Amino acid sequence: MTASPTRLPLLLTECEAAEKLRISVDTLRRIRKRGEIAARRIGGRWRYTDEDILEYQEGQKVAAWRGRVVELERSAVTGYRSGPTQPITTPRGTTTTAAAIDRHAASRLAQTIFARPR
Repeated sequence: MTASPTRLPLLLTECEAAEKLRISVDTLRRIRKRGEIAARRIGGRWRYTDEDILEYQEGQKVAAWRGRVVELERSAVTGYRSGPTQPITTPRGTTTTAAAIDRHAASRLAQTIFARPR
């Protein structure tokens, strides 16, 4: 009785994997170093399988979202020179907390201090 040979997955070089993902080799290396894509080191070189690439692509998928689009002109914390914007977490018509008021006061003070001279 002979054992059936195990079929090894095709290993791609960094250059080939980057081509499949349509990104640069440097970007692929950064992604690997952050641990976002699986890879194996063989003979001192990093190798990827098609399964590794597909897993990474599935992890990058963003679900479609339908709902009201809120346009943010600037950060709710910093606001504008004319005054702070309405905090995103506070619905209109509700009172703000003391912490939010302090945050806005600190923001206005910072804007005053670091404002460009007119």
